[in-house]
Amino acid sequence: MKEIIISIHSITDTITNSSSVTYVMANKQSINTVKDLINALFKVSNSNYTAEDLFEFELFKPNEKENVLYSEMFCDYMEENYHEFDKMEWKNRNALMSKVYDEEMNKNPKSDWFQEILNYVELYYEQGDIFIKVKAKNETEDLKVVTGILSNLHNLFNYESSYDG
Repeated sequence: MKEIIISIHSITDTITNSSSVTYVMANKQSINTVKDLINALFKVSNSNYTAEDLFEFELFKPNEKENVLYSEMFCDYMEENYHEFDKMEWKNRNALMSKVYDEEMNKNPKSDWFQEILNYVELYYEQGDIFIKVKAKNETEDLKVVTGILSNLHNLFNYESSYDG
């Protein structure tokens, strides 16, 4: 595990006489919340480590490619079409995702599924998403346990809702 990206983002699109959109993005306090969660995981597993012993944390604004790769739609596509995807190590998953992205970007015209993701990302992700990047400092057995749980945090903070009145 080199790094995990945690997406903290929500969209509320309310249409009344005018439109409004609310975005919730990561900030320094979000990093402290993730550290607190990791420290709690270490504590219940009787580990003497802290989040800062094993990880580096930073706020991170993804580029266009990263927005697609980290989108839930792209991950769903990968899981549905590459049967061993969810069992792969992060390094191998990221390499495969990058390869599929590059292949699709070079197609003309692009596959329908990929164009749908590009349209979605352009509409919702280009608004200024900020993620938390968690990098491992070194490998330990405790790290493996915590990274398994951290990998599920991506979807924990991903909310989308809309109302058509």
